[in-house]
Amino acid sequence: MAGKEEEKKGLQKSYSFDNVSFAAGDLTCDAKDVGEVQKHMAKLQGELANDMAKFTADDLSHVVKKAGPRVMTESGATEAIGKLFADPKTLENAIIITESLTRVVGSAVEPIVVPFLPQILQAFAHKKAEVRALAEEAGPAIVSILCAWAIRPVQQILFDGIKETKWQIKMWSLALLGQLAEKHPFAFSKTLAVAIPVIAEAMWDTKAQVKSAAAKTMEFACYSCENRDIKIFIPDLIAAIKAPEDVPETVHKLSSTVFVQSVDSPALSITVPILLRGCQEKKTEIKRKVAVIVDNMSKLIDDSREAKPFLPELMPAIARLADELSDPEARGVANKALKTLKNLQVQIDETEQAKAMPPAVCMAAILETISATAPNVKCA
Repeated sequence: MAGKEEEKKGLQKSYSFDNVSFAAGDLTCDAKDVGEVQKHMAKLQGELANDMAKFTADDLSHVVKKAGPRVMTESGATEAIGKLFADPKTLENAIIITESLTRVVGSAVEPIVVPFLPQILQAFAHKKAEVRALAEEAGPAIVSILCAWAIRPVQQILFDGIKETKWQIKMWSLALLGQLAEKHPFAFSKTLAVAIPVIAEAMWDTKAQVKSAAAKTMEFACYSCENRDIKIFIPDLIAAIKAPEDVPETVHKLSSTVFVQSVDSPALSITVPILLRGCQEKKTEIKRKVAVIVDNMSKLIDDSREAKPFLPELMPAIARLADELSDPEARGVANKALKTLKNLQVQIDETEQAKAMPPAVCMAAILETISATAPNVKCA
């Protein structure tokens, strides 16, 4: 005990937390800052000219920047902004405050402004041009401050926007989704399995503006993939989504490629939709090439879990080719690809079983392995 006491006394003071208090009460904001925010919010709760509202919102934002985002909660400002969005008379003020906070304060207010993104999307289709113009400033401003961890929740908001009936909301939801892919390409690439089907569907929209926005967003999304073997084919793959008659030529180009880089979920997200369409082509030659591509790519998947989202559709499609192709050689190629896919499924199932294994069983298996490989080691 004496030795431990001496060791503790020998520690430098900078390494000790003895006199540091972590009580929540120490984190409260200055009452003056809270009062300033409340004063500015009181002004914005009335009907103001946009110029005056912007001036007041910027004053509020500078207080938040100085005091920290916690002042928004303590002053009740966050809840007040929600009420401004709900009232048509103060909708413009609400958008102005949201844009000002993102521009002046930055990423620190991300958790505060993101919940208002659905209301911003609705404002894109507002009957007043002034409201639409404000939304066109606020929407991109919010996306510009997002961190990579916000991609999935924000994506869901934008996916819902793409499903809206008003074309302006669809178009801007797609534009913001493309901005998100451009800002955080690596993180976005991990979500391509869910993003690409949504974007691809929008490419077939009846409104030209929506189709154009979807095509541009598809480029940003696809180029987030880092697989060099696939990147050179992205223009062809996008063209095949737009025009199904280009699928055979795209499959032909893919089949002539020697894949060398490891295949992961982003690469599969881009290629699998075209391969599934290729399975529906009439010519046996195209179907055979699809099977060749599937077999080659599947063998380059290092982590079988990367293929999990695609197997429920891909395996039945390849199995159908293995049953229906009249050419024995082509049928053999399809069976070979199917076997490779089944091996991936077995690996996935084994991984899932291991994850579901109770801790006691895991420990017993570890001890058994140690005993078998190192019999001289005694486990307590």
